[in-house]
Amino acid sequence: MGNKENEEFSKLVESVRFKTYDKKYSFYDETLNRIYKLLPKVDKKLVREASSFCSLGIDPNRAVEEADWQPVKQAMRKGGDVSINPIGIPIPPADEDEYKDLWERRVDCLMKQIKLCEELELFPEHDDDGNPVSYQYFDNDFCERIFGMLLSEEKDTVRRTAVPYPRLLFALGFMLIELNNADEAEKVLAEAAGWNLTDTETLFEYSEAQKRRGDFDGFLETTKRAWMVSYTAEAVARGFRNFAFYFAEKKEWQKAYACLCLSTSYVNDEEKISDELQYIQENAKGRLQDVTDEMLESYSDEIPLGANPDVIELLQGYCEELYGTYENRKCLEYMQHLYDLTEDAEVKKRMKEIKSGKHKK
Repeated sequence: MGNKENEEFSKLVESVRFKTYDKKYSFYDETLNRIYKLLPKVDKKLVREASSFCSLGIDPNRAVEEADWQPVKQAMRKGGDVSINPIGIPIPPADEDEYKDLWERRVDCLMKQIKLCEELELFPEHDDDGNPVSYQYFDNDFCERIFGMLLSEEKDTVRRTAVPYPRLLFALGFMLIELNNADEAEKVLAEAAGWNLTDTETLFEYSEAQKRRGDFDGFLETTKRAWMVSYTAEAVARGFRNFAFYFAEKKEWQKAYACLCLSTSYVNDEEKISDELQYIQENAKGRLQDVTDEMLESYSDEIPLGANPDVIELLQGYCEELYGTYENRKCLEYMQHLYDLTEDAEVKKRMKEIKSGKHKK
C-alpha cells in the first residue's frame, strides 16, 4: 500500500481499538498488533475488496467517516443501496430474479472477508506456551455467562475474541440457504455454531439447513442445543415451532400440536404458526385433543415443558446484579426477557420502579 492508504487504513484499525470494542480484553489489542504485523503478507486487492476490515465489525458508513478511503466507497457502490456489513441483512428475497445477482455478489464479498480473516491468522491454535486454545465470540456479556456456567468445561482454554468471524459465517450460511444451497450452508453454519455456542440465531439457521437437507435427527439435536441457551421469549417460541415441525414429520400430530401450543404461550404470533397448524390439523383429521398439563407431562421425556430452568436461574441472578449496581438501562432489557419467560409479578414491579426513575443511588 502507498503511504496515504497505509495511514488511512491505520485510522480504520484505530477505530476498532478505541471505538468499537471493549478495551478490558487484552487479547483485542494482541489481535490488532497481529494485524499490523501480518498486513504486508496479505494481497492488497483482497484487503480493498474486503471493505476495509468490515470483517472486524466496522460498518462501512462509519469507516468512511473515520477515513475517506476510496476503496471503501467503491465497495459500497458495488453493493448497491445496502450496507456491505453482513451483520443484520436488510436485503430483498433471493428468489426474486432481479435481486439474485445482488445476493450472489454479497456471497462473493463475504467469502473474501472470511478468506481475509484466515489469511491474517487471527486465531492461533496454541498459546505462547504451546497449550491448545479455542475461541468463542459472544454477542453480549450474558451469553458469555451462559457459556461459562452451562457449556464450558474446566479443561478448556477459551479466549473471547472481538473479531465477529462467526457472524460472517452466519451471514454466508443464511444467504446460501436463501440461494437453495443447503449442503454448503450446513457446513458453513456448523462452523459458525462452533465459534458461538450461545447464539440461538446461528443454531436455528443451522437447523434450517439440516431440515432442508432432510436430516431431521440433526435438526432436532440442533434445536435442542438452541433451546438450552435461549433466554428470550422469541427464541424459546422458535424452538417449540421447530419441535412441532419435527413431530409433524414423524406424523405424531398430537405432539406437534402440543409444541405449537407451547410456542404460543411465549410468542402468540398466528402468522408464524398458521401454515404448520393448518398442515397438522388437516393430517390429524379431527383427532387432535386440547392440550392439558397432564398431556405435556406425559411428553416430558421428549419435549421440554418451557424455557430452560438453568437459563432462567442465570437470568434472575444477572438481573439482580444489574439492579443492585443501578445499571438501569441494561437491567430493564434483561428484566423484560425474564418477565416474558416467567411473568413474575416482582420482576414487573421492579421494572415499573426503574421506569419511574425511583430506582437510583
